[in-house]
Amino acid sequence: KDSLYYNFNRVSWINSDGEQVIKGQTETSKPVFTNVSSQSYFQVFHHSEGYTVPGRPEARFGLEPVNSLTNGDFSIIISKKDQQKKGWVITISTPMYAVLKTILPPGFGFCIADDEGRVLLHSETNRSLQENILENADPSRQLKESMISRQQLFFPDINLYGKSNALLIKPVAGMPLHLVTFYDKGYIVPVNMRILSFSLLFCGITFGISLLLWLGFQKRRKRFNINLSGPMHNLK
Repeated sequence: KDSLYYNFNRVSWINSDGEQVIKGQTETSKPVFTNVSSQSYFQVFHHSEGYTVPGRPEARFGLEPVNSLTNGDFSIIISKKDQQKKGWVITISTPMYAVLKTILPPGFGFCIADDEGRVLLHSETNRSLQENILENADPSRQLKESMISRQQLFFPDINLYGKSNALLIKPVAGMPLHLVTFYDKGYIVPVNMRILSFSLLFCGITFGISLLLWLGFQKRRKRFNINLSGPMHNLK
């Protein structure tokens, strides 16, 4: 039997104290209820109105990538106010495949970072929530300034993860986040070297086979000429 494919993992209704009261999930295991009052996706509605949905200023939401408090799985939580119960928040946990385990062209990568440079999402999932983009970039001053001023900026050559990269940073509209895309400028070098190596190897093999065929042909031709130049008295 084929397993069902969902774009979400679980849905929760959270009361004003941060306690998960109702929970539905795609997993067959028994749901675990916990207090999430310390999570940003819950607190955002107690400190502000949340983030604005592009094109719908009346719609507000919260968003936070997290390692689950119940099973440790990495996922993205999207939250909204419950319109029926004051202070309650409804959340949905989703793998959000557009930004998780994304297939990218070779040499390219991206991350989404907050105003302090903390990486919330990374094209290499194991880096999500584990590092600060400013600590891995050199020089990082201009990158930090572009975050503070929320300006789009292109760096033709910046050291990132110990390699020379081209990098573009762009603020996410309506949210204190920044999209950072980068390309390893040295990636094409080993690729070209592999192509050159295989080409030379193939040429060497082709030359070797051709040489062996030529030597075999010359040896056979020489033997044929010797036979023709020998005594002819047996021929009648």
